[in-house]
Amino acid sequence: ALVRAADQSGVITVNLLFTMVYDVPGRVRALPGFYGLSMRLPVPVLMKQLAFEIPSLRKLGILYDPKNNNDFIAAATAAGVDMNLSIRPVTVSSSRAIPRALSGAWEDIDALWYIPDQTTVSESLIPYVIKQALIHQKGVIGFNRFFYKSGAAWAFVFDYDAIGCQAAELAY
Repeated sequence: ALVRAADQSGVITVNLLFTMVYDVPGRVRALPGFYGLSMRLPVPVLMKQLAFEIPSLRKLGILYDPKNNNDFIAAATAAGVDMNLSIRPVTVSSSRAIPRALSGAWEDIDALWYIPDQTTVSESLIPYVIKQALIHQKGVIGFNRFFYKSGAAWAFVFDYDAIGCQAAELAY
């Protein structure tokens, strides 16, 4: 959304307001007049919530493609140290590699965290992964309502109405 405002001298400034965008590139975020609400929560905040909600969690598998999410894994690993939570990366370079990668990971994790990753996220594959987790008596943690509706044990779900209200307040 474009937000226009005039100062006392009549000069009009135009600001760009974004909302419900998962990943705003750093170079765009640094532009003057560009502000808003990102859907990417800081990894330590997510990790604290997981540790609070699932206190028995000690070995957390994270399914990801290194070309997309190395920074996320590094942040999760660092945050996990303070919480006695070990991150067990499950890396893949294609969605076809997921079943094989997971077959070797189930024994070494308490739960599998599905993070936003263009390589690993597939609406047809997620139910398969959740079923495999259940077979191995592991939980899947997702990042939206689709995971929850598909049978994930836990999911981060945003309140879109509240986010829209916050964006309206910023625009005002």
